[in-house]
Amino acid sequence: MRTSKSYKNINLPSLSEEQLKEIEALKSMSDEQIDTSDIPEASEEMLASGHLYYVDSLKMPKTGIHCLIDDDNLE
Repeated sequence: MRTSKSYKNINLPSLSEEQLKEIEALKSMSDEQIDTSDIPEASEEMLASGHLYYVDSLKMPKTGIHCLIDDDNLE
């Protein structure tokens, strides 16, 4: 039996004006003009299996940290 996976929704901060301008500039460029050399290439096999870096990074082990700080120190 195959079970479906669920992923937590991540609330990202709003984009800055500079970021929005960069996105608009990228939209106006052709795919060939955009430098993607710093992005790992996704093979057909990776796409078919759903093994994308972002999704895989969510599966990386994480360590929770909890600490208490006196209120006067926070002020």
